[in-house]
Order: sequence, then C-alpha cells, then structure tokens
Amino acid sequence: MEKGIEPSKIVFIPNGIYLNAAKSADLPGRYEEVMKKLRLENKFVCVYTGAHGPANALDVIIDAAMLLKDEQDIVFLLVGEGQEKPRLMEKAKHNGLSNVMFHEPVPRSEIGAFIQASDLCILMLKDVPVFDTALPNKLFDYMYENKPILCALRGETVNLIQKNDLGVVVSPENAREMAEVILQLKSAPGLLSSYGGKGRLIIEREYSFEKLAGNFEELMAEALDF
Repeated sequence: MEKGIEPSKIVFIPNGIYLNAAKSADLPGRYEEVMKKLRLENKFVCVYTGAHGPANALDVIIDAAMLLKDEQDIVFLLVGEGQEKPRLMEKAKHNGLSNVMFHEPVPRSEIGAFIQASDLCILMLKDVPVFDTALPNKLFDYMYENKPILCALRGETVNLIQKNDLGVVVSPENAREMAEVILQLKSAPGLLSSYGGKGRLIIEREYSFEKLAGNFEELMAEALDF
C-alpha cells in the first residue's frame, strides 16, 4: 500500500499448520509416557520446542532458569536442535542448573505429546525488527494443543495472542520479566487455565493450511476468471 497499490488488490494469507497431520499425531495418553520418561510428574513444566539457533535467543530461558533455580518444582524443557545447543547445554551445566532439560529433536508426529506434557509453552525470538511480522511455526503447534503461551516477541504474534487471549506477553530478551511471570502463573492456576483452550478452534477456523490453500485457490480462480 505504501507503494500505491490499492488495498482492495491485496490479500494476506498467513502461516499456519497442516491440520490433518496434527490430528493424526494427536495420540491420547502419549503425553503421560513423556511425563513418566522425563520424570515430569508434579512439576510445573515450561516447554520450548524448535530450533536452537542464534535467532531464538534461548540464553533468556537459561538466565530465567538461573533466577528460578530455588523453585524446585519448575522445570524448563527444551526440545530440538541447532548450532547454539551445545553452548546452551554447557552454560546450564556450568551454572549447575538442574531445572533445565535438553531433549533431542523428535518427529513432528510426536511433538504434540511434549507440548501436552507441559503447563506453559514458551515462544521467543531475538528482539530485532525483522521478526515483528513473524508468525512462528511453533505458535500454531502450541495453539493446536490448547496450551497457554508465554510470548517474548513483538508485532503480529503479540497481536494474535492478545486478541484471542491465548497467553501472556513479556518483553523480548528479558529473563527477569520472564521469570517473574512464570512465578505468577504457577501460583495462579485459575489464570493459567483461562489462557489457551481456544487455540485449536482458532486453528481450525483460520490457520489450517488446508483452509489457507483453499483461500488461495479461490483467489487464483477469481484472478484468472475461471
């Protein structure tokens, strides 16, 4: 629009999730196996899934874990791989953090069980302008599992989360604020349960690739006057 294109000629089709694939991976009770294997019973589990790279700012999670290391029932579970992972693991080890767990990547068909086994899902990227327009893949994974989200981002992701009351937003790359909010949510289960719950419905209504592809098909048919 800034270049003079008429708004009526612009259609935005966002990122999303393959709904059929997510449904096929939705295995009842699978999360209980994850909890037992990782000894997460009676823990308040904060999960992060996905890439462990420079763009993901995962030092913030490690720093938040350092601030919460005396809270014996709070655990941070990081699932995935990336070039920063060895350094992050060494940092956690160096600081004696028993409340941080690193898990190898799992197939997409299994990631839902790890999300289901959590109490709070962390969504974060570095605080740079290019990410203001991002809608990360893991956002839709978290939404599909109806889990509350702790978002350390700005821009479009924040708008979606706040509009639909899906979680809490904190300042990007602010470990102290993240730790404080986690403590608040842990001590307020009613508030925590008020978030999420609607994510899957929103996915089915607006963010499934099946629906988005249909929107694109209709747009192309209209443009080509089929």
